[in-house]
Amino acid sequence: MKIALSPVANGIVSASALIGLGLLLGRAQPRPRAPEMPPAVAEIEADAWRALTEDAATIGAPAAALTILTFSDFQCPWCAQLAASFRELERRNPGKVRMVYRHFPLDMIHAHAREAAIAAECAREQNRFGAFHDTLFAAQDSIGTRAWEHFAAAAGVPDPAALLACMQADSPKARIEHDVREAERLGVAGTPTIWVNGMLFDDAPTPERLQALIPR
Repeated sequence: MKIALSPVANGIVSASALIGLGLLLGRAQPRPRAPEMPPAVAEIEADAWRALTEDAATIGAPAAALTILTFSDFQCPWCAQLAASFRELERRNPGKVRMVYRHFPLDMIHAHAREAAIAAECAREQNRFGAFHDTLFAAQDSIGTRAWEHFAAAAGVPDPAALLACMQADSPKARIEHDVREAERLGVAGTPTIWVNGMLFDDAPTPERLQALIPR
């Protein structure tokens, strides 16, 4: 399942209702796409793929056989599921998988997602993006209620004070905006939106589904 970004209040209410229904039924429910958004690009060409996966936050092996590009939101519950699936896949396949994380905070429904993205980029400046990513998703319900220094300490960020100062700077905010523009260019309308080695997935894949894609 993915959470979609709706442009109007009625869309937000409808999306929330679908989320609740999906949880009650215990299965994923399809998300309506904003009518003005084109469908996401099904396959990303090689040169564009390199550009999208080189200048971004990454987790895992740099020369991995399997690269997962995700546009994600730290307050999205299905993004948290994808993060857990990736870590399980990485545990099973050391050195063979990589996640490229790009930000797509759904500001209209997640009040703290953009600030969380900025904090993660500032953790990245201290080489702790992966740990901060895992910490945020593991304590997702605490985002917006706990201080960023708390998450920084839990993620082993060496200088939490520097992280707070970084969050006031323009550069991490500009990186978030860049990712949002790239997402819109690619037709991303919800989170998580995932490409695996350049091919679009309709929903968050399980570790088993991803396992089958790793070259033997």
